[in-house]
Amino acid sequence: MRNHPPKHAAIMVGAAAALAVIAATVVPTPAHASGLVISEWLANVTGDDNRREYVELVATKNINFAATPYTLIFTNHDGNRPTGAGWDAGLSVTYGFEITSGTVQAGSVVYVGGDLASSLFTGTPTFVRAKNTNDAGDGGIGMSGSATSGRLGSVEDNANGIAVFPFAAAAITRDTVPTDAVFFGQQIGLGATNVPGAFVYRVPDNDLYDGGLFGTGANTTLAPSASTVNRRVRAIGGVFDPTAELWTTARTFGTFDGPTDAGASAISVTAVPEPGVLALAGAAVLPVVGAVQARRRRVR
Repeated sequence: MRNHPPKHAAIMVGAAAALAVIAATVVPTPAHASGLVISEWLANVTGDDNRREYVELVATKNINFAATPYTLIFTNHDGNRPTGAGWDAGLSVTYGFEITSGTVQAGSVVYVGGDLASSLFTGTPTFVRAKNTNDAGDGGIGMSGSATSGRLGSVEDNANGIAVFPFAAAAITRDTVPTDAVFFGQQIGLGATNVPGAFVYRVPDNDLYDGGLFGTGANTTLAPSASTVNRRVRAIGGVFDPTAELWTTARTFGTFDGPTDAGASAISVTAVPEPGVLALAGAAVLPVVGAVQARRRRVR
C-alpha cells in the first residue's frame, strides 16, 4: 500500500506552489493600465452609417477624463489601405474620438461614437464622446466630409480595428502603443499592411495579442465580421482583474442582431484575491490559480 499524505496536506502543498506562481507572474503592475477595454461595436447600420456607429467600453478603474484624456481610433479599410502612419494615419483611413470631460467608475459601461447612435439602443446609453462624424476627427486624425460608409469599416475581406489610448489625440504617433485593441473581419486581407510585408498597426500585450505589430507572429486574432447590417459584435465573456491589471479570462466575441441594452456588458471587472486570501481558501485556490495561469497577459 502506498503511503499517501493527508488530503489537507496535499491541498496546502498545491496551494503553496500555486501561490508561488502568482507571486512570480501576477503581482507586478505594468506601467500603463488600460482603464477602458472594448466590449461591443456596431459598424454597419441600415442606410447611412455616418454619425451612427459606436463602440462600447468597460472601465477597469475610476477615470476623470478632464485629468486623463483618452482617445479611441477607428480604422476604415472599406476601399482604403493602411498607411505607414498606422493608427495616426488620419485622412479616410483612421478616425479619432478624444474623451476630455466626464468621469466613469470601475466596472461601468460607456460609449463613444456618432452623435446619432444613441437612438439605436434600448434604454439610455452613457456617451462620453458623441460627435458629428462629418467633422474632422479629433486631434486631426481623420478628415472632414460626409462619409456614408461611416468611419468604422465593415467589409469582410480586409480587417478593421479599434484602439484605445490613455492620451490626448495629439500625443499619438505611428509608434504609440494602444492599451487595448481589437481587429475584426473574416480575414486580415489588406487590413494590416500599407505595402506587402510592411505591417503598420501596433497592438498591446493583452488577452488577444502579444504586443508588436498586427498581422505578425501571434498577432492575427480576429473578432467576427461586422458586415451584416445592424449586426453588433459583442463580447460574450471575459474577466479582467483590475488589481493585477490582467485578463484572467480572455474575451470571446459573438454577433447579435437588433437593438442592444444600454449599459450591459458580459465583461466582468473582478479582482482575484491576494495570495494571503487565497491561502485561506484551501482547495478553492486551485481553480482560481488555474484561471490566472490560463491568461497571464497584462494590459500595458
